[in-house]
Formats: sequence, structure tokens, C-alpha cells
Amino acid sequence: RVGRHAPKGDRKCPLRWWTKPDVPLLCPLTRFPIAMLPYPPFKFRIDPKRSSPHRLVDGKFLAMHMIVTGRFAACGRDLAPSDIHALDEYVHRCKL
Repeated sequence: RVGRHAPKGDRKCPLRWWTKPDVPLLCPLTRFPIAMLPYPPFKFRIDPKRSSPHRLVDGKFLAMHMIVTGRFAACGRDLAPSDIHALDEYVHRCKL
């Protein structure tokens, strides 16, 4: 859940975890600071066949950009069907 503690195994996810990065991160799509996003960032996989590594991106921007431009590419690669499915789930989960 956005804005609340959510269970993750035996641990609790910290509230707004993305606002407390060790190193200031910028979204590679917008160059906007990830820590200033009012919603969690989307974990965009570098390789669509693997869950990690990933880049934190502004998922709302990515979804809107794809709708407006009709271009399904980001971070130097085309989005795979699994990326689009993950982005759709993210948009619904975060109520964007």
C-alpha cells in the first residue's frame, strides 16, 4: 500500500522508502529526483527476462508517455509484454 507499512515477509517496508535513498537518484526518463515522487517509483528491469537488476523510474510518466506517443520503449530498449503487464499492475496498485 502507498503511504502505509506493508508486510514483506517478517519485516515491514519503511514508509515512503524511495524518499530515503543512500544516493540521490534521478529518473533516467525525466531527470526528476526519485525521492521527490509522491508515489513509489516503478522498478524497470534492465533485462526483461530477469527480476534484477532494475532501474527506478517514474512509472506514471512512463505509462503516460507510452499512451501519448504510442512508443513502447524506455531506457534504451523496447518494452516486452512482461514489462507492460508489470507497469499495468503498478499503475493499478498505486492508483495512478
